[in-house]
Amino acid sequence: MKFKALLATLAAALTCVPASHAGEPEIYTYHFSVAGVVCGACSKVVKDRISKVDGVTSVKIRKAAEGDLPVMTVESTSSALDAATLQSALGATSGHYQVIAQAAPQPSKP
Repeated sequence: MKFKALLATLAAALTCVPASHAGEPEIYTYHFSVAGVVCGACSKVVKDRISKVDGVTSVKIRKAAEGDLPVMTVESTSSALDAATLQSALGATSGHYQVIAQAAPQPSKP
């Protein structure tokens, strides 16, 4: 009988959990090529600077295959994030790195 009571309590608790994405802003995923990122230190500098752009929630840089540029994935609440905005966020280091747009943003799935 204790097991049934525990299941009933658990079921009641689960029905009271609010939707985790209700009221949260939509997140857009952008993909950019980024020239000049050749090592972990370069990647850290770029990620730190891009992370400070308003609305940016996540920055990841994937190493490039031979002959390709590294790919930077940026998640943001902004539906209008562009390469020029990210390039200017690099500040004094912008001469070392170049952000190149690849594709239109896609809303992320919750």
